[in-house]
Amino acid sequence: MDLTALAAQTWDDFAGNEPGSDYAAFRLLIENNPGPVLDVGCGPGRLLIPYLASGVAIEGVDTSEEALAMCREKATAIGLTPVLYRQAMQR
Repeated sequence: MDLTALAAQTWDDFAGNEPGSDYAAFRLLIENNPGPVLDVGCGPGRLLIPYLASGVAIEGVDTSEEALAMCREKATAIGLTPVLYRQAMQR
């Protein structure tokens, strides 16, 4: 495992699969600002997947292919197909 993959796995282990206390705050922003959502730095999908599962039109961007692969794998396991981009947020 290279360092990028190790970092992605460590972040996933640290953050876990539960959306956390920031979920509600971001959900309120989403509800008050209609339109598509971009999860910048979506990583392995801690927030993106629950929002996608609840019907939010959301896409994700991250620089880590390993983290995006984790996100795809988790989403696919529950029947979701996220739209993900591997690029810097500035692009």
